[in-house]
Amino acid sequence: MPCDFIKIDRSFVQNSSEESDTIIRATLLMAKEFGCKTIAEGIETEQQKFHLSQLGTNYLQGFYFAKPMNAQNLISWYNENH
Repeated sequence: MPCDFIKIDRSFVQNSSEESDTIIRATLLMAKEFGCKTIAEGIETEQQKFHLSQLGTNYLQGFYFAKPMNAQNLISWYNENH
């Protein structure tokens, strides 16, 4: 089953410990070996954003960037922020 992305669960993002970082680094290595990009979910703070970026995560998602919204609000949000 082909895949393009591997998602890093928010439980590893929220738990800032060496054990979580080890799992995140292993996930990043697996993604690289399979030629996949990574997405870290559950980013809620600037510190988490910085930390996951430093580790090498390709994409970040979470409340830090925007709350869930309907399609019309998404269009407005996108036009205002890009």
